[in-house]
Amino acid sequence: MYTLGLIKTERPNVLINPVGHSTPQAVYEWLERFFNLIDFTLETPISQEAVEQVLQSGKVGRINTNGYQVALLFGKTDVIQDATTRYIHLMPRSDDDVDMSKIENLVIPD
Repeated sequence: MYTLGLIKTERPNVLINPVGHSTPQAVYEWLERFFNLIDFTLETPISQEAVEQVLQSGKVGRINTNGYQVALLFGKTDVIQDATTRYIHLMPRSDDDVDMSKIENLVIPD
């Protein structure tokens, strides 16, 4: 299993809105939908090969978002669990509806 979720860059130990997928292909497809050209500009485009390399490496993948203090983490579920201390679930209107400014301004208590 693989997990993806958002973090505030100053609180990288708290995973926000984690989602699970069972295959590297499903992870790549989710990333492609989320980081669409209309809403995001990435310095390095996401490729299926790069996603698979991260997933096979046993390390956490991190994609920073330009203009926000929010990043996306992805990796094998156990690796993500080891890299974070807790999960927060916000209630977006749909899977594709994520307001980055709300996440950026979210106050996470200790």
